[in-house]
Amino acid sequence: MTALALGEEQNNFKTVGYACCWLAWVSAELGLLGDAIGYAERAQKIYQAGSGDDYIYVSSMAGMGYARWHQGNKSETLDAGNALLDFGQKQGDYRAKGMGYCCIGWSYLVGGELSQADRFFERAVQVSVDPWYALFPKLALAFGMILNGKVLDAQNYITEILEFSQEFGAEFVGGPALFFQGMVMVTQGETSKGLQILEDCYQSWIKNGNKLRYTTCGSILANVYANLARKARFRQQEKFALLAEKRATAYFQKSIESARQMGATATLEKVYRDWSDFCKDKGNNEKVNEYFVEAAVDIQMCESAVLKAQSVITQQQRPETRSVALFQTASNRTHETWGLK
Repeated sequence: MTALALGEEQNNFKTVGYACCWLAWVSAELGLLGDAIGYAERAQKIYQAGSGDDYIYVSSMAGMGYARWHQGNKSETLDAGNALLDFGQKQGDYRAKGMGYCCIGWSYLVGGELSQADRFFERAVQVSVDPWYALFPKLALAFGMILNGKVLDAQNYITEILEFSQEFGAEFVGGPALFFQGMVMVTQGETSKGLQILEDCYQSWIKNGNKLRYTTCGSILANVYANLARKARFRQQEKFALLAEKRATAYFQKSIESARQMGATATLEKVYRDWSDFCKDKGNNEKVNEYFVEAAVDIQMCESAVLKAQSVITQQQRPETRSVALFQTASNRTHETWGLK
């Protein structure tokens, strides 16, 4: 903000452009997705006016895609990716190509097409020759693998990111990589150590105001506890199962509250679907339907044919017949949200 003010005071548009680039990323991390998009758009206008360099365009467009992804806006995330790829091919800019593939991968994450997302994240890794920018697609690929249930497959990328971060101070990617390392440890049976890492990361993001990360990773942490509760139930470890269920519920609730405040539709939709599945395991049919309706509303906003098809199948499997009426409620709410009613 200081740099932006100085740039404005001195009519130095290049300084303003650079400040806006980084404010786009910082604002997104703070959960201010609308502000992030505004700063990215301002940086792009400065570039188009001939007052900046190529980096201003690449960084701001990638920041735009990052914010749109978390908003759950599939088409505009994809547009940002295609624009970056086109720019990268014309200018020979490998940063633009790498971030372009990342944005396209993020757009598929919005749509629930995890295998497709991983395919584009892998392309991003292949074309990224800049050591710093190569970390972004590696982190994205690790995230996509984890969402796809391939936690152990993500280990190599997590290790590379952590080693780079520890040597050069790249905590921006090192922090979430450490969180993912905690997930790997839980998966490998080091439950106590892994959970401690996950909890410590979560608390650090609460402390420094990184709402985007504690919302997104909080929903992942909720699923970790939900899975531990399922295993404990199977093993008849009732005391641990109850504790894990309590933790899962708390993290689901916190993630939904913060995701709704941010307007992070993609995260909100996934949390509701996961929470619905968790309630189904416990036989709480009332909550299953309630959270399923909430997920259905956000699925409509995410423009995802895959998720819509999944929701129809899920609807047919729901334990109560009133799901059809609830779906109508979801449709009505979607229209109200978009000013169509």
